[in-house]
Amino acid sequence: MSTQKGRALMVGFGDARRANRIDWERPVQIVAPVLAAAKTLNVSAVGMLLLTAADVALSVGDEVALEVPHLDAGEPLVVHGRVVRLERAPDFLRVAVDFS
Repeated sequence: MSTQKGRALMVGFGDARRANRIDWERPVQIVAPVLAAAKTLNVSAVGMLLLTAADVALSVGDEVALEVPHLDAGEPLVVHGRVVRLERAPDFLRVAVDFS
């Protein structure tokens, strides 16, 4: 890590990521503002990238709630965030969610 004018910079990142990503594919459920099945593609301390159906009605700025199944079949974890990026394709939608 280096600094520039009092700000910390992450060396080696070519984009605006604020935290390292971990590839993690896991089924999740979008429970608000729409109900839709999805799966995680990667996660970080501050966000998650999801893959869902192309027809899911989400917009950048939407507040979302995601239900993440517990690894040991316990109660699912519900996390809240904001949609910060959408990547639409004919047969899928990638949704970037920020938790901060």
